[in-house]
Amino acid sequence: MWSVSSWIAATALAFLSLPASAGASPCADIEEGGAAYTVCDFDTRKSDIRLFLRDEKGEIYGSFARLADGLANRGEALVFAMNAGMYAEDRTPVGLYVENGRTLSSANTRPGAGNFHLKPNGIFFLDGGTAGVMETEAYVKA
Repeated sequence: MWSVSSWIAATALAFLSLPASAGASPCADIEEGGAAYTVCDFDTRKSDIRLFLRDEKGEIYGSFARLADGLANRGEALVFAMNAGMYAEDRTPVGLYVENGRTLSSANTRPGAGNFHLKPNGIFFLDGGTAGVMETEAYVKA
């Protein structure tokens, strides 16, 4: 199981979607150190975790509402979504973005100004039902 806090460390992913399922919400509100968080747990071996950037016309979704509508038009239901990356002004990924096994944007290890380039930073990944976060330089070398 993994929690959304793992996604916070991610620097170059897009959207997350899961199929509709019966039962309790996978998310709970918690407080830690005086700060409020919503934490969501999913079993990566059973959940349908996918990334979405563009629709079938090649247009960037740009909002969770557009993503939910696009999935509904295909007979799918969005259960959970979050922005899991950093993006340029045109909403393209700034760093690593892999969708359906295809690398659409490479890891960005260049130095620069701004939040994206603060070190250490990391990449969230799924590998055979296992979720992890790895420091960007280590991920690139792996």
